[in-house]
Amino acid sequence: MSAPNPLRRRGLELLAQLHGGHAGEAMVAEMQDVCPAFADMTIDWAIGAIMDRPGLDLVTRELVLVASCGTLGYATPQLRAMPRRLCRSARHASRS
Repeated sequence: MSAPNPLRRRGLELLAQLHGGHAGEAMVAEMQDVCPAFADMTIDWAIGAIMDRPGLDLVTRELVLVASCGTLGYATPQLRAMPRRLCRSARHASRS
């Protein structure tokens, strides 16, 4: 049995932090129903490698995402999920 992928582990941990356990699991399940490779890529690369890398704090990263999605003009579904994620990130940052 091979060791778990560290990007997958970090991605799943951050996903749970951002969306809460059940909401994150539901989001992954929906993506896997449509395209399993996309779900893997999102967790490993977008969340585990990009969102969790050092540099900017998580709250600042979330604000950059809100601004980016807002300027696109067609990312309404993504924008709907962000206020809750941003609040979770801010609460987590205040505890650290």
